[in-house]
Amino acid sequence: MGQLTTGRDASPLMKALSSLQLPLLEFSLIGTRDFPETDFPVIKIPFLPHSKALEELVNAELLILIIDTCKSKEGLLPSKLFEYMASRTPILCISEPAGEVYTLICKTESGFVSKDSEEIANYILGLYNKFLEGDNLRTKGDISFVDVNNQVNIFLEG
Repeated sequence: MGQLTTGRDASPLMKALSSLQLPLLEFSLIGTRDFPETDFPVIKIPFLPHSKALEELVNAELLILIIDTCKSKEGLLPSKLFEYMASRTPILCISEPAGEVYTLICKTESGFVSKDSEEIANYILGLYNKFLEGDNLRTKGDISFVDVNNQVNIFLEG
């Protein structure tokens, strides 16, 4: 969900998906930008109203978050990350395993962070196999500390 803009490198994900060739794997791109040519099927869904986009988040089996590599973006937490965490859908974050986003995803057990295509492929394959076995893929980590009401209370108490 979103746009592939300059600074967002999807190549580790593309390489991982190309290497897997899983028959039931469905990759959907929701947004207004084109996705580079692939050797796997991509379902392109145009821009959706926010409420419909949130429904897609909840109904997905895996969400992709590509962190911008621009130096001016270091230290920023994208608001999309919090929507993704709230959906309880596992997050695959394409980024170096360091920094604020990495720390938050690990602390909340919300997903996996890597820029290595082999690690990414292994993570996707693990979820794919759990899906085929009928396992619940929803994340269960504690995200209560990032709840807006909790944050307001912490701010008021401080």
